[in-house]
Amino acid sequence: IDLPWRGREVPCAILDIIRGCNARCAFCYNRDSPARKSLDEILNELEVFQRLRNLQAVMVSGGEPLLHPGVLDVIRAVKGKGLVPIVLTNGILIDEKMAGELKAAGCELCFLHIQTGQSRPDVADATDRAEVESLMRRKSEILVRTGIRVGCCVTLRADDKTGIERECAGYFSNRNLSNMLITTARSASDFDAPSCPDMPIDELLARFRRVGLEPFASLSGKIDKTRRRWFSFQVVEARR
Repeated sequence: IDLPWRGREVPCAILDIIRGCNARCAFCYNRDSPARKSLDEILNELEVFQRLRNLQAVMVSGGEPLLHPGVLDVIRAVKGKGLVPIVLTNGILIDEKMAGELKAAGCELCFLHIQTGQSRPDVADATDRAEVESLMRRKSEILVRTGIRVGCCVTLRADDKTGIERECAGYFSNRNLSNMLITTARSASDFDAPSCPDMPIDELLARFRRVGLEPFASLSGKIDKTRRRWFSFQVVEARR
């Protein structure tokens, strides 16, 4: 991992609290049967995080974390440890009531994964980019009104030649958004034989620079440090 941090100094952990989702994405890595961790399991994992890392933030993820009945307790627990709670959600369950509850629990940042190609109940036409961008604006406005910062999360195929430019244009046009997370897709069924190729790091850097962005860190693919790409849905195992 080529990041500005090493070992204990890694500032953010991802806490997966549930399997199962109320949406379906083209490159979904979460096709397991629905299951959720108990609050005791989650609190134990938070303790492990803090024992191994000098954390600043924890991203609560899944599956769709808002489907977990104890998600607000999880956020309160993260906040109670002096950490910044972040939620990665598809936004389907985000409304004024949920946003208010997330804010009251201590959530400071929500990443919304809303993009074309998803199968979800709040979008009639998954290929209609205007409809998807409108949904992102509506959901992000709800969160911003409650005082929660909002980021967007998108997954791109390596052979999507205009993807980064297109998604960055959407990001910059939505003034509700303060963060963006871009991942490059891998096969959901076979990580060793992906359905689309890895994106070469030099090409990816060039694409970001064309829209005026300068990335500062990268990840290597699996264990082969010569096959470099940006972010991956594969797990990077943390060791002492």
